[in-house]
Amino acid sequence: MYFTNATHEQNYEALRQRFGIDRNEEYLVAAYISALPEIFYKVNWDGLEGPLSWFWKWNEDLEKHELSRVAGTLSSSYLQIGRAAAEMYTGNYWEFDLVGFLSNAGDELYRTFVQALEIRRGRSILNLD
Repeated sequence: MYFTNATHEQNYEALRQRFGIDRNEEYLVAAYISALPEIFYKVNWDGLEGPLSWFWKWNEDLEKHELSRVAGTLSSSYLQIGRAAAEMYTGNYWEFDLVGFLSNAGDELYRTFVQALEIRRGRSILNLD
């Protein structure tokens, strides 16, 4: 599997253990993206129900989910990969902008995105070197 660095891989394994994720592709993608150090260390994992619970919050007044405070602190590329993970996780429309992402993401984040797609498809090994 492709990881941006050893910390990304360690965070991924920690999230898999924390949430008991083994074979569920939606959860694996959520853990994989959430494990990115640029995301992982912004999240307070205490009390969260799933590996992507940090991404959204429930707005009582509007009766809908919207982006969380943590999601709002991410750079545009990391916000887009978070949106991609949310779409792969929930199947709902989270306004992932593929063209915008491809225009702004560096090679490392692009490879992470491609690996996330493969995980969601039920595959985990991809040679991106």
